[in-house]
Amino acid sequence: MQNQETGTGSASQKATVGGKTCDFSHALEAVKGGGKIYRNGWNGKGMYVILETPTKIGFIPYLLFRTVIGDFVPFVASNTDLLATDWVIQAN
Repeated sequence: MQNQETGTGSASQKATVGGKTCDFSHALEAVKGGGKIYRNGWNGKGMYVILETPTKIGFIPYLLFRTVIGDFVPFVASNTDLLATDWVIQAN
């Protein structure tokens, strides 16, 4: 049975990528490839995570979170986010 709060469940409950849900490792690979990811459990519309790759020397890539009002803030995945299986790779 799947935990509704964390989205964790057995391996047989994990769906495949391609419009369906996936775990964070698959979502992270997609975002590294230029995709947008979000969780089904998030309440707001239009929220997602992207990878920002700075052009200035000495800056390293980092994840950005788009908020409901359209602002971008740094994204640091929580333990719940890391273990969740409700990540969605948004079609571009």
